[in-house]
Amino acid sequence: MILRVHFVLASSIVAVLFASCGGDDTPPGTTRDSGTVTRDGSTPTDGTTPRDTGTPTDGTTPPPVDSGGGTTMTVDCPDTCECTGGDMCTFDCGASGCSSADCIGSTCAGACTGGGCTLDCDEMSTCNYDCSGGSCMSDCDVMSSCNVRCAAGGCEVLCDDGSTCVLDCTGAATECRIDCNAGGHATCTGNCNMPSC
Repeated sequence: MILRVHFVLASSIVAVLFASCGGDDTPPGTTRDSGTVTRDGSTPTDGTTPRDTGTPTDGTTPPPVDSGGGTTMTVDCPDTCECTGGDMCTFDCGASGCSSADCIGSTCAGACTGGGCTLDCDEMSTCNYDCSGGSCMSDCDVMSSCNVRCAAGGCEVLCDDGSTCVLDCTGAATECRIDCNAGGHATCTGNCNMPSC
C-alpha cells in the first residue's frame, strides 16, 4: 500500500515538471522540429516545404518574364514607326519607308536600301542600322548604343547625352558626318567628318 502511494506521488511530480517545461503541445500527425508541417499532417516526400512558393533557395529572385518571348518582331514602317517597351524589333523600311523610325528603350535593327531614312535610337536603346542607300540620319540619344553602316555615304549621326556611337562609312564616295553633344562618344571609320567628337 505504501509502495503504491509513492508510485502515484512520483507520477504526479513527473507530470507537473513536464507541464512546467512546456510539454509537447504538437498536434498528432505533425512534426515539431522539422519545419515541414503540411496541412494534412503528412510529411512532404518531394523535399519541398508546405510554404514553397517557387522562390529560389539561393537568395536570388526569379528572372523577369520576357513579354516578347525572346524573339525579334518585324515592324512594317512605310512612313513612321517606333519600337518601345523593351521589345526587340527589326524595322522593315521597304524601298522608300522609315521617314522616321524610332527605337525607344528597346533593341532595334533596320536596313534602309532606298536611302534617306531617319533611324533614331533613344532612351538606353541598342540599335544596329544599315543604310546601304546612303544619306540617312540618326539621332542616338540618352545613354543609347548605336552602330550605323553607311556604304553609300552621306549619312549624318548625332551622338547625344552620354550615348556611344559607331559609324562605318568604309568605301563611301560621299563623306559622312558625326557630331557629339552632351557627353556622347563616337568613332567613325572610312570617309568621315567628326567636327565635335
